[in-house]
Amino acid sequence: MQGLINSYLGQYQLIEVIGRGSMSTVFKAYQPSLNRYVGVKVLLRHLEPPFAERFRREAQAIAQLHHPNILPIYDYGEHEGLLYFVSPYIENGMTLADLIAQHPLEDIEALRLIKLLLGALEWAHNRGIIHRDIKPSNVLMAQPNWPLLADFGIARLIDDSHGLTPPGQALGTAIYMAPERAKAQTADQRSDLYSVGIMLYEMVTGQVPFDGLTPIATLLKHVHEPPPSPRSILPELPKLFETVILKALAKDPDQRYQTAAEMAQDLSRVRIEIMRERALRALIDPSPLAHGAADPYQTDELPTMPPSITHASIVLPTNTEAGHNGSGPATERLDPERKRQFDRFAYAILAALVLIAALVLGSTLPNLLSHVLPSLSAAASEATSLLPQHTATASATTEPTHQPSPEAGLAPPIEQPAAPTEQPVAPTEQPLVPTPPPAPPPVALSTPQIVQTQGRSTIRLEDTDWLGGYRLAAGRTYGGRSATWIYGSGTDYHVMSATFALDYQPQATAQLTIEGMDSENAPRTLIRITVNDVEIFRGSNPLPDDDHPLETGTWASYTWSFNAALLQPGKNVIAIENLDQGAFSRPPFFMLDYAVVDVGLP
Repeated sequence: MQGLINSYLGQYQLIEVIGRGSMSTVFKAYQPSLNRYVGVKVLLRHLEPPFAERFRREAQAIAQLHHPNILPIYDYGEHEGLLYFVSPYIENGMTLADLIAQHPLEDIEALRLIKLLLGALEWAHNRGIIHRDIKPSNVLMAQPNWPLLADFGIARLIDDSHGLTPPGQALGTAIYMAPERAKAQTADQRSDLYSVGIMLYEMVTGQVPFDGLTPIATLLKHVHEPPPSPRSILPELPKLFETVILKALAKDPDQRYQTAAEMAQDLSRVRIEIMRERALRALIDPSPLAHGAADPYQTDELPTMPPSITHASIVLPTNTEAGHNGSGPATERLDPERKRQFDRFAYAILAALVLIAALVLGSTLPNLLSHVLPSLSAAASEATSLLPQHTATASATTEPTHQPSPEAGLAPPIEQPAAPTEQPVAPTEQPLVPTPPPAPPPVALSTPQIVQTQGRSTIRLEDTDWLGGYRLAAGRTYGGRSATWIYGSGTDYHVMSATFALDYQPQATAQLTIEGMDSENAPRTLIRITVNDVEIFRGSNPLPDDDHPLETGTWASYTWSFNAALLQPGKNVIAIENLDQGAFSRPPFFMLDYAVVDVGLP
């Protein structure tokens, strides 16, 4: 299709070829009307009806999938016999396959990326769509921490009865294909999860479990041979991690993970186990590089710690803390200086506990401790300077003067840190649930901004226009912005609402656009949106979760359309409710920066 360079498909000028597939070619193109570059996918076999029909289905499938980790579709059309659709143009063109080709990924990095992709698949599967061609080259890396699942070219509706795939023929890539698909049997969401298991295997080991001289030889291995142990290639891979991978690669679909959410939940447990193992190694050698410590800007779960160590500015998860449905613990992003202080503080307290154990057990401690006790003793001395100093009178009578802050999606507990005791407190597996703060004092709301232009009326509702949610103290921001949070339905901050007035009756279709985020490291928050008490949306929050180590957060927008007749002259109320159970400062929660209501003028 080189002959199409510099030609037009509709309004799109084709600039250069940036990708090729068995059924299509992808071009970088220019869209003059919006002065932007886009990606245009053009069908190769446009004269063959089955392939044209499959192409149309791809466009329809992607159009249903509004998710931050799925490459969206902008437009679809046909021009002089050529079928095409338009998606965002990814500037660097990097794919997950490119990253793996450079070197295997670190375990924590692989877990983080695969959990985001599982969230995208869960979104698609819940809407009756399976991908059927999951592989690293179909994962675009818009940013190093932002994967986009692309190429639904052979996606199919689970309930589809049109039979576009000829009997006995399997479409897809042999290296990543599930056994039932290799045998041309019925595929479902579990087939996608098998492909995810192959991809995860490759991400951490740098190799695929099944490969042959020909595609047929590879497919036979999928059907008949067990996968090599990932630990035989990477001995340091945690056993629990290997167990999750091998379960995803079960030959029998009934023995695999049944849903993407189930697999993501087990991967969250793997991540916790890895972080605990690193903390244990830190007891022997506190050097960050010695135990594979993550980058200080990385959002990671911390290991379970005794409650006596809890600091007022730190939330420590336990393995029973849950977000949406127990799939993962709460976390907090620490800035570099606070992380270094926390590391010194945690190591010092652990050192103190070891010293106390040494005094009690004496010679029964392993000889190893006799070599590390001097350095741990010094660390324990350092802890004294890190602990806050309180007088007995102050601790008994003074209330905290600060409000909790949802740093990186979590508000710290209200309690001041407890002074160290002479006796260590035994660790507990029970989650430490912070006490919700008192209802904030009334604040002056900003006036909604209403602009009328070109037959439309636009109402902008800032976070300060919303009542009922939790907000930071005046002047404080998260990710560079002020915001309003709503927490679980068991809290005082589970619903927020904004009010505005119209002087006419809107007609036709209205739109509500929200700029915000979801909570990090948890399944998407279940939310409900109403306009004048009429529900316009109930489902998982489509905004991205705050699971990226970005100082600017992952703010994004999403638009809902609704019947403008729900609005009325005079007072109008839009409400957003968190339907999940949860505690204050804990996932699952919802963050809003601002909202825009767009309606037509009469």
